[in-house]
Amino acid sequence: MVAAAFLVDFINCGATTVEALVDELEKANQSPTGRMWIDCLIMPVVIIHMFLCAEREGDWLLHLYCVKQMLPYFSAGH
Repeated sequence: MVAAAFLVDFINCGATTVEALVDELEKANQSPTGRMWIDCLIMPVVIIHMFLCAEREGDWLLHLYCVKQMLPYFSAGH
């Protein structure tokens, strides 16, 4: 239930600018549950979206950056 409450607050925050979104993420990062959601769901989704954008636009530097950011997720547990 705590996770659902966190997500409802995050979705309904109405952040329309990057600064407002960063403020909401910093506020969520202060609780252990919020930190888990950011680390395990939000950041991987953001990385995937950046990777897809890099693939579609042919941006090689962004592609390499995204692959570097993805490596910890692929090597988890090894």
